[in-house]
Amino acid sequence: TSTLVYCQPGAAAKLLIILPGESAVAGKNTDPFGKTGTPGAWTAGTSTGIVVVSVDASWNVKPAQPSVTVSLSDPFADSYPSLSLNSNGYRTFSVTPYTVCLCSATAWATSYEQYTSTKVTVVPGAAVKLQVLVPGETAVPGSSNGKTGSPLTQTAGTPFIVTINACDSKWNVNSADASNIDITTTDNYDTPDPANRTLQSGTTRYSATFVTSEGTGGGLTITAADTLTPFMDNGTSANVP
Repeated sequence: TSTLVYCQPGAAAKLLIILPGESAVAGKNTDPFGKTGTPGAWTAGTSTGIVVVSVDASWNVKPAQPSVTVSLSDPFADSYPSLSLNSNGYRTFSVTPYTVCLCSATAWATSYEQYTSTKVTVVPGAAVKLQVLVPGETAVPGSSNGKTGSPLTQTAGTPFIVTINACDSKWNVNSADASNIDITTTDNYDTPDPANRTLQSGTTRYSATFVTSEGTGGGLTITAADTLTPFMDNGTSANVP
């Protein structure tokens, strides 16, 4: 047996991202490089701490303080300011995914090899608000408005399909929600209003029929209200011409 030989890290050359559920493993040159473990799921709309580490070419920690920028693959996530690593070569960055998806984090710095993390499953948060979609609109989870498109003109007496979703704070459908929903409209003559609907996997669709023509008015709306506590925020459709 030889004398103990001290092996020091090489020059800082790469960045490594450690997610919750993962641990750094110096010198590990098999996938996942430089670490072990399986990251746990993230929740949309909830911040999570990820650790960025300065390492050498063989994934050994090499203390250095480059200015690091991180981003998420979620197209609706915020942009984050660049921050320098601490003197020990580590720094925790707070990130928040917005969209239910498989999400990864990327870290880069000048003169360092860019690093992209393991993909993480993002799950919806608690259902806190209702979304009402009418023909011409499409749900866009994670976006600021939760949808895109403009309502199509409807004809009095002709049914059309309305979709109601139980959403988290970032407009992701929470498929575990089975609330009972009360539906009303601003059409004074479409009586009776549709019967209450129970959400199935966080959503329901029903056939609506306006009987009043708005002519050149602003249109009619549909409102969905939760009848079970804790109550979600009401959802009201865009004006339907």
